[in-house]
Amino acid sequence: MDGGMAMPEALKAEVDSLLDELEAVGRQQEPRPLASPLIWGNYW
Repeated sequence: MDGGMAMPEALKAEVDSLLDELEAVGRQQEPRPLASPLIWGNYW
């Protein structure tokens, strides 16, 4: 895998924009499930 390095610049920009939108939606979510120690408790 090339991690997207072979993607055309226009497609990279579109993907980056979509990821930014997804991140913004995640920040608005309450409660914040990934902040819960109960989710990660088995991994620590």
